[in-house]
Amino acid sequence: MASLRRQVLDAELGVVAFESQKKESLALESTPQQDSKRVQLSLLKNILSPVRRLPVEIISIIFELVCGSRHFLPSRDAMLSAFIISSVCIAWRNAAYATPGIW
Repeated sequence: MASLRRQVLDAELGVVAFESQKKESLALESTPQQDSKRVQLSLLKNILSPVRRLPVEIISIIFELVCGSRHFLPSRDAMLSAFIISSVCIAWRNAAYATPGIW
């Protein structure tokens, strides 16, 4: 975790350095290197996102509430809702498959 936080910090510093260079040169276009650093920073921040630390039990409860309620997805039936949820990412797929109440 500390290593990921350090990578996030390094990526943020890289973006700031590129932006500083950009302002100094008065160029208005972003460089491919700057875009690459921004993508890297975004990916690292996603890894550290608090939602990734939610226990499967809580995610399962949320899935059951969504799939059992017509309020969230009024035009979808419960089975289709479960398929949509399980298609978001591998973590959600595993949580959905571990939640028999949504199928």
